[in-house]
Amino acid sequence: MKIKLMMNKAVEAMTWEELESALTEYKVNGNGGGMRVKDIQILHSIEDEMSWRQEQGYTDLLPREIEIELSEE
Repeated sequence: MKIKLMMNKAVEAMTWEELESALTEYKVNGNGGGMRVKDIQILHSIEDEMSWRQEQGYTDLLPREIEIELSEE
């Protein structure tokens, strides 16, 4: 399954596109009520990361670029 391959990465290390894809996968697969607690925690982590990047204006940056940006502050 594609989502399992992506979740081998930390949420912070995912690109915006990977985050969007993972969020979509979790929402589609979660509609059947088959989400485990771990899946729900990952879903919330993805949502939190996306929200934070939007607030900071980092949606167009790669994870490494965000790391550099934060280290310069």
